[in-house]
Order: sequence, then structure tokens, then C-alpha cells
Amino acid sequence: MSSPAAIALDHVTKIYDVPVVSDISLAVQEGTFVTLLGPSGSGKTTILRMIGGFLQPTAGRILFGGTDMTALPPNKRPCNTIFQDLGLFPHMTVGENVAYGLKVRGVDAVTRQKRTSDMLGMVALEGYERRRVHQLSGGQRQRVALARALVLDPAVLLLDEPLTGLDERLRQQLRDEISRLHRRLGATFLAVTHNQDEALSLSDRIAVLRTGRVEQIGTPRELFERPANGFVARFVGFDAILKPERVEPGPTSWRAHMAGRAISCEPPVCRESGRGYVLVLRPERIRIVQANEESDFGPVTVISSAYKGRDVELETRLVDGQSLKFLISAAQQVPVPRLGSSIYIGWQPMKPLLVPEVAMAEP
Repeated sequence: MSSPAAIALDHVTKIYDVPVVSDISLAVQEGTFVTLLGPSGSGKTTILRMIGGFLQPTAGRILFGGTDMTALPPNKRPCNTIFQDLGLFPHMTVGENVAYGLKVRGVDAVTRQKRTSDMLGMVALEGYERRRVHQLSGGQRQRVALARALVLDPAVLLLDEPLTGLDERLRQQLRDEISRLHRRLGATFLAVTHNQDEALSLSDRIAVLRTGRVEQIGTPRELFERPANGFVARFVGFDAILKPERVEPGPTSWRAHMAGRAISCEPPVCRESGRGYVLVLRPERIRIVQANEESDFGPVTVISSAYKGRDVELETRLVDGQSLKFLISAAQQVPVPRLGSSIYIGWQPMKPLLVPEVAMAEP
């Protein structure tokens, strides 16, 4: 018999004037890293606060290890929460911040000092015990908040936008730190974020949320390779999304008719009657074909180009007026097409995906 999930949401709903979370059921297995991914207003932080005990659901249950803890306050739940504002005490030193929870629990001074020192070493802040919070950088404060939560050995750690507000180098550094700590500690981590790169790199599983509902749950690879619909596709980075004039179902491959071409596509994962489909492509998998190659699509007209460092982003226009962006190498030996020129493109051996069309929620 399998053990119960570390966290389980059983038909959880939260209503203010309108529903902000609608009938969500979700299981987070012990020792995994799960991320709730979605735009502002998708309900992800509300879910995190209900799991942590800071909000009560309007309906449904929240279970830890199979035990219903819906009515219990935060300090009675086997989890710690790190919110965006971190909640560090400015009048305390770094060491006092990290040791605070141990002191509240009545742990003796010698043990507190050792565990605090060990935890600061784990987050690469050795020797910072006597510093004040205002003397730290943003990334150091994030690591102090991690240490303060982890020193209590929580079975579950809840992270609210853990990398928001940091510069790119620091984001990558702290992302690696969180991933390393998760592997070392074996605790269950549940994070919320609006950043798909963050979710894809940290998570064992991702739940993509839209207006209080789960659109798709899966591994990063499953979401990246086979998004369930247009909303999920956009949110995990499919920038090249086109609307075909019509589609023809087939046993193993569907065909999308667009701008005078019939395009062979991977069939949709979800097939919903009465809903249109969009064709989605990874921009980095599109290339300009040479004169002696067979193209998959075209002609398209180059209307702009933007240097991105390693890549150049081209924006093109189809004959039916739709826009298509994709990347080419910025290497000097790769010529950038002139604005206004017509080019043909290819993407084989990959096929585009067809997914049900769902409008992107407003942020």
C-alpha cells in the first residue's frame, strides 16, 4: 500500500466576491519539488497560503500525510513558509534570525548555536552570524530566510516567488542553491512562481494555473514537449503560435491548412469538440532553409530583427497577415536576412504541435 501524499488538496475552493480557487485537487508526494506556475490572479499564492494555514478554504480539505489539517493554524502544521517579503527581523542579527524558531521551541543555547552555524554553512553564509539584516544583499537575505525555515527540519517547505526581485546572476545562483538544498535535505518543497524558467529548472512536477483552475499537471518535460492547450504552451515558452484556417484529423498525424500550405502536425493531447486549435512551434527549432532544401513553410516576409546576444530574433509576416517570430544564430558567418525580404523556413525532423486554443489570461 502506497504512503499518503505529503500534501493533498481535496476539492479546495476559495471564494471572496468571486471564486479565486475553484475545486482544485492536487497531490504532492513526499520528497518532491512541485511548483504552482501561473500569472498574477491565477490563484497560486492563495493556494500556498491555504496550505500554510494563513487562509481558510471556503470548501474542501487540506491534508498532510493523510491527516486533515484544514482547521489548524500555521504553527500546528508540519510546514514552514517563506513569503516574498521574507519576514526577517531587522532588529536581530543573522544568527538570531536563524535561531529564533529553535528558541521558541525551547531548544537549549548550545544546540541552537551549533544548528544555526551548521545551517548557515549549508547556505554559504559562514561567519555572518553577527551581521544585521540591513548589511546583507538581497540574495543573502533570501538565504537567511531559507536557513531560518530549514533549521527547524520541516517536512514541507512552502516558497512564495522565491527568486523574485533578484538580478539574473543572483537568480541563477540561488536557484542552484535551492535545488542543491532540496536534494540534500529530502524535504518536500512546494513553490509558486510566474517564471517558467524557474519552474522548469527546479521542479519534479509543475501545475499550471489559470483563473483558479489547473490547466495541466506534469513533469517539466511533459509540459515542455506536449502542452495541453494554447495557454500552457504560451506559459512554458512556445512563442511561435499560429492559427490555421482548418485542421484535418488523422490516425497518427493531423494536417493544418494555413497560408496556402498543408502542414503535418502532432495530434493534440486533449481533443475537445467545439474548440479551435492553434499550431505551436519552439522558436529555436525553426530555421531558414537554403535554396537547395525543401521548405516546410513559406514564403514569409522579414519585418524586423533584434540582436539577443547568442541569437538574433526575426519577426516575419505570413501571407495571411499572421506574425511569426523565431531565432537564428548570431554568429558572424550566419547572414541576417534584409528587412522586407522573403524567406522560406523549416523545422523537420520536429513536427509542430496542435493544441486546443485557450486565450492567455490578462495579468
